[in-house]
Amino acid sequence: MASSSQEPEVNCSDFTKCAICFEQFKTPRYLPCSHSFCHECLSTHIVSTCNSKEDPVGFRCPLCRNFIPVENFLNGPINWAREFPVNEILSEVSKNQEKENHCDTCKRDDEEQEASRYCLICKEKLCDMCAKYHRRILLTKDHEVISLEDLKLSPVEIKDKEHCFKHAERKIEFLCKDHFVPCCTMCICVEHRKCSKIGTIKEAAEKVRNGEFDNLVKEVIKLEDELKGIKSKQEENITQLEANTEEVFKLTESLFSKVQNHIERLKNDYLNNLSSKAKEHKEALRRNAESNSERITYLKEVVNSLESLKDELNEATYVAEFHKSSQKYKKLKENQTKNRAMLFKLASSFESKIIEIEKVKIFGDFYFTADYIHAQKNIKTTKPATCDWTGLPKKPPPKLHR
Repeated sequence: MASSSQEPEVNCSDFTKCAICFEQFKTPRYLPCSHSFCHECLSTHIVSTCNSKEDPVGFRCPLCRNFIPVENFLNGPINWAREFPVNEILSEVSKNQEKENHCDTCKRDDEEQEASRYCLICKEKLCDMCAKYHRRILLTKDHEVISLEDLKLSPVEIKDKEHCFKHAERKIEFLCKDHFVPCCTMCICVEHRKCSKIGTIKEAAEKVRNGEFDNLVKEVIKLEDELKGIKSKQEENITQLEANTEEVFKLTESLFSKVQNHIERLKNDYLNNLSSKAKEHKEALRRNAESNSERITYLKEVVNSLESLKDELNEATYVAEFHKSSQKYKKLKENQTKNRAMLFKLASSFESKIIEIEKVKIFGDFYFTADYIHAQKNIKTTKPATCDWTGLPKKPPPKLHR
């Protein structure tokens, strides 16, 4: 993260500066929403916003607040910033803004002409004359050349998805089915030379179109519906938990108000402990519900990504984005087992805490059960039934009454 001893001069319209630290970009990382931030700035933002979440699967962009799903979310938020590509064009533009504003082409002939334009492909500043001939030359006529003023006011985006992520000068031509990674010829010869399942992008695209695409969409929607159901049950359980906690408080007050003054301290200790446990479990359920809300948003992003591919004509982009969405879905599906185990643990723990009120210890080693005390005072009681607090219906929640 860039730093300064003086207060930075804020200019939110200058896209050559990071919107977090307001200084020239240092290794800018490009997000799917088209915004870029310094690597350290982005990493700090991700860690700070995910600290209060349980098993996060993404974060929100600091500028547009769009949800950004992370493919390898199991690596932990501290490593997420590395998952996003470096915006090489923006990095070069940011560096050039700090240098003298001379045409790079003229400088090669030891001439100094003031630059007025910038080529996003060659990553060079150009004067008006050089920009004119840059558009006339056959090799550079399709290059995107914009004015320096427009460059400051427009976000620099990464649009090329046909080329290899590791070898930008080569196009994606193959798919390694062992690792489900789109590759160029260099990747096949070096990193995947021992892989046995190598196919062309065209073959992979045909296979995706002939069934895999529709199957993945169905599976993603199915998991999304399952998460929505669990979230709905959890929200109901939070409400029920508050009601049950209130009922337990009332029963406790009624029970201990009939006992002599010397057990007052024991009553207060119990209520404090009960309050603490109720708050702890309520917070745990809330955090898990929030986590599932993010998973639902995560799956919506996957569905949106798949929907946007239906009309994709470029096969390399089609296969690359499809397999990226497939990996996101599989990892989120696998992560559900751990969440369910945690919820059943919460259910067992809080249920045992409610039942503790059925036995009260007084007078050293002598015990009086709640049934005995209520019988002496002609008070009827109903023991709480077993209840599943995970959102999966088993038995109705406890009903305690006088």
